[in-house]
Amino acid sequence: MTDSERASFRLAGTEAALVERLLRQDRLVVAASICAVVTLCIAYLVYGPSMPAMDGMPDMAMPVGFDRASFLWLAPMWIAMMVGMMLPSAAPMLLLFARLQRVSYPAKNPANEILLFAAGYVLVWAGFSLAAAFLQAAFSGQAWLSDDMRLQSRGAQAALLVIAALFEISPLKATCLDGCRSPAQFLADHRHPHRLGTLRTGAEHGLFCIGCCAALMALLFVGGVMNPLMIGGLAIVVLVEKIAPASWRLERAIALALVAMAAAVYFWR
Repeated sequence: MTDSERASFRLAGTEAALVERLLRQDRLVVAASICAVVTLCIAYLVYGPSMPAMDGMPDMAMPVGFDRASFLWLAPMWIAMMVGMMLPSAAPMLLLFARLQRVSYPAKNPANEILLFAAGYVLVWAGFSLAAAFLQAAFSGQAWLSDDMRLQSRGAQAALLVIAALFEISPLKATCLDGCRSPAQFLADHRHPHRLGTLRTGAEHGLFCIGCCAALMALLFVGGVMNPLMIGGLAIVVLVEKIAPASWRLERAIALALVAMAAAVYFWR
């Protein structure tokens, strides 16, 4: 090996070590950022204006209608709740996207592209949250919700559980879950160039997640919209579904569990 070849080899090794160090740094930054955002969402739900409003309104079954004040209270609550629940499940996709950006452009800080990807994802879930807030205002306006913000009718609760169970084994759920469960394949199929393309890729991932999880999110109206155990339980189910191997067939087990819960709610509660 000539001196120039040895120098080139050492240079390549140095560059590879630098890229690997930057990749580790990126992973730490992305993970810390997700933890920070989730912490802020939890803090808003616990200490923000939603909690004093609930304390001052012990009878939430009283109709609140579609007035602007009610919607402005519900919308940020739902946004904080959905982002806090769903962003951790997007961590594998964000980490892989960060790695691809760093490997593809080692001299460029990938922070802006990662933020754009996350922004697209969050914007889609924010739209879902606005729709959920509107739906809750409608339910409250019809006095369909109890004081803990769950549907009062056992039949309606059981029906939602059965609908969610059927969705778990539907082709749409399978397609969307495949997209969320395979970050590498998703990015290979949906990665777009330029910054607007990055925002679009994040939004498309958000749409896949909504297609995967919307029916499960509707179960908040069964267990209580602000029930911490329900929120935490659904967040865990969503995360486990996305990271578990497809061979586990978790969707079928979850569907059976939801049907059993529907029967319990309707016949024995």
